[in-house]
Amino acid sequence: MSTPDTLVELGRLLQLEVDAATAYAAAIAAAEPGALRHELTLFEADHQRRALALHDAFARRRACPPEIRPNVRGAAIGAREAPRRRPRAADLVATLSGNARLASDVYASALARPLPPDVREAAERALEEERRHLDRLRRLPPGAPVS
Repeated sequence: MSTPDTLVELGRLLQLEVDAATAYAAAIAAAEPGALRHELTLFEADHQRRALALHDAFARRRACPPEIRPNVRGAAIGAREAPRRRPRAADLVATLSGNARLASDVYASALARPLPPDVREAAERALEEERRHLDRLRRLPPGAPVS
C-alpha cells in the first residue's frame, strides 16, 4: 500500500477508535458499578491505547493524523442523538456488541488490503481484541442493573 493509501487507512482506523472510545465512555456513564462497568472500562482503555498506537503510526511515517473529532453522542458508533431513556444493561450489551462487530468488520476490511507490516500487525491484534470484546460481552449477565 502506498504511503497516501496507508495514511488514509490509518485515519479511518483512528476515527473508528476515537468513536469507539467515546461510545464506551457514554456506556460507562450509564452503567452501575459492577461487572458490566468493569468490562466496559477495560474495553474503553483498549480503544484509547489503539488510538494512541495509530497516532504513533502516523509519527513513524512523519505524517500528521487528520483532525479527528468524536462522531458519536450515544453508546452506538454512529449514533446521532442520545437515547431518550436511560439504557438497561441488556441495551448497552446489545449496542456495544454491534459496535464490536462493526469494528471487527472495519479491521477485517483493512486486513484485506495491502498494509505495511507494522500496520498489519496492529490491525490483526485489534481484530483479535474486538473478537474478545464481543465474546466477553456475550458472557455478561443479561440482567445486570446499570443505574
